Amino acid sequence: MQGRFKKGQSGNPSGKRKPKNSSNRKPMKSIADALHEELQQEITVTEQGKKYKITKLEAVIKNVVTKAVKGELRGLKILQGLEPLVDGSLQATQARHRELSEARERVTEKLNRLSQRLLGRKLND
Repeated sequence: MQGRFKKGQSGNPSGKRKPKNSSNRKPMKSIADALHEELQQEITVTEQGKKYKITKLEAVIKNVVTKAVKGELRGLKILQGLEPLVDGSLQATQARHRELSEARERVTEKLNRLSQRLLGRKLND
């Protein structure tokens, strides 16, 4: 029985070819990454006659808080759902501030010791 291809030849040699730089294609973003990127984009908002730019995330938060303040049940429910996220975010922010403060103190102490050492050498020269 004879086939269409010679021995050792397979597939469609004149068919669709692979792209030359297939490794240069951008990897697909996760939904979380795409959402984060979208929420970080800035939009122009007008409040009390003044225009300014805020991120889409800030706009969503303003909208939900405004609805909750007006007593709309949906806004209140959304805020309740966000509470654990906000608490976690605040705790993480506070921890980062503590770490930065401690790091600043360590650097300041080291710089003070170094300057005292250098001043001591100059006085002895």
